[in-house]
Parts: sequence; C-alpha cells; structure tokens
Amino acid sequence: MARKTETIEHLDASIKRWKTRLKRTMTMLDKLEKKRNRLAAKALVAKHLDPVLEQLAGLTIRPKAEKVVVFEPEPISPVIDEIMSKPPSETEMAAHDRVLEDSGIPAFLRRGQAAQAAADKVIADSIREEQATAKKAKAQGRIAKMKAKKAGDLKKMPLSGKAALDAIRNG
Repeated sequence: MARKTETIEHLDASIKRWKTRLKRTMTMLDKLEKKRNRLAAKALVAKHLDPVLEQLAGLTIRPKAEKVVVFEPEPISPVIDEIMSKPPSETEMAAHDRVLEDSGIPAFLRRGQAAQAAADKVIADSIREEQATAKKAKAQGRIAKMKAKKAGDLKKMPLSGKAALDAIRNG
C-alpha cells in the first residue's frame, strides 16, 4: 500500500533509485552470462579434444620429409636471353670490374648519380647561404639592441600626445 504522505518528489527519487539498481543488475547479469558462455566454450573444446589427445598420447609423431621443388624461371624476353647467353667481351668485363671496384654498384644503376650529386651541391649551397643571411640578420638585431640599451632608449617612456603626433608626421 502507498503511504498517504508521498509526494511527486518522493516518487521521482524512488524511481531514480530503482532505475539505478536495475541498470547495475542488468550490467552484472550481462557479465555473468558472458563468463558462463566462455566457460561453456572451453568445456566444449576440451570435450572434443580429449579423445584426440588420448590417441596422440599413444602414438609417436614423426615429421614428414618435405619435398623440395626447384622452379626454373621462364625467360623474360628473347633479347635478354640472347644477351645473357653470349659471353661478354674483354672490354666489357674490364669496364664492369672497374665499376664494381669503384662503388660496388652496377653501371646501369649508376647513371643518375652524377646529376644527383650536382643537384645536391646546389641545394646545399643555397641552404648554407640562407643560414648565413639569417645569422647576419640576427647579429645585426642583437647589435642594434645593445646600442639602444647603451643609449638608454629602452628605458624611455613611449611618446604620447603632441610628441607622438609629431613623431608620426615627421618620422
């Protein structure tokens, strides 16, 4: 039975309290159901694995020898096949040996290195030039600040009134 002194505020507070309890209960029920499902899945796996493990316990397992299959690559093109099949001349061999001695990189991979080195040099020079100009500007700013401090300009009050207008007009 409901009490006669209950008001709307009392009922709202009670509803809120019971809803909170309901949410906590539903969360706990979800957690318990998930735990149960995990345990049931483990039991099912164990049930199916036990006979297999018993059979394996009585057997000795020997690794199977793997077969090695060697594939011959197909020729890429007849021109490359022809180049690869004929022996290189003595001058080609000498040039090839010199390239390998110099860098360890084959000649067909070295063709862009000279141009790249020249471009890198130009870029490096421009970066050094920019750094020098920035350094020079920074030094000039520092010198100007030191001169202003020595002259007392940093401690002066800013111009106001007629003096400020005069400075703006006349520079």
